Amino acid sequence: MQNTRLNRLRTALAVLLLAFSIFSVATVTLEKNHECSGEDCSICFVITVAKQSLNLLSLIAVFVVARACFIASKKTNSILFKSSLIKSNTLISQKTRIND
Repeated sequence: MQNTRLNRLRTALAVLLLAFSIFSVATVTLEKNHECSGEDCSICFVITVAKQSLNLLSLIAVFVVARACFIASKKTNSILFKSSLIKSNTLISQKTRIND
């Protein structure tokens, strides 16, 4: 019961974010060549807010994808190194000679 409610909430949030993205892009593209009234132009303000919102949304998407990749790699141990490999990798263990 709780899982289906959570899935519905996730789906609703995804639909709202998609609609927000589409309307923001549409606003920027339709109003980019408007007749600006000057310094206090309300259309320029709306365009600026829409661009900032899209930038923030893309940053959030990057973090979500990076988190998903990290979780997937943690499950398969594909990116993470074992600490024993890192600790045993010293100059003495590799028998490297350093001449000054």
